[in-house]
Amino acid sequence: METDVKEKLDMFKDAFFPQPPEVDLTDVRNYKYPSPMQLPPITRREVTEAIRHMPGKKTPGKDTIPSHLLRHISPYIAEPLATLPSVPPVTLLPPTLPRIGHSNAQETGERRL
Repeated sequence: METDVKEKLDMFKDAFFPQPPEVDLTDVRNYKYPSPMQLPPITRREVTEAIRHMPGKKTPGKDTIPSHLLRHISPYIAEPLATLPSVPPVTLLPPTLPRIGHSNAQETGERRL
């Protein structure tokens, strides 16, 4: 039985994180990728309509912007949003921002004394 910490870690690594096998890419050498899909430009009206149809009085998502605020500022943000490239929405999300008025303790369910 191993007694040295490094030897135990090496055994653990070998048991749970083995080296992956070599990848055989011979079947993809001559693959022809399809042409990228061309999407029509998004219009200012589409952006405004999308914002207008957002459910109201709901908890904000990861961007922490309430929908009622977006409705109020939609005349000012519709044009810039319409000029963004048409890409999947996931790539447009900003990093998660801290919620105003919430401490880390409240988010993790810890109680403050």
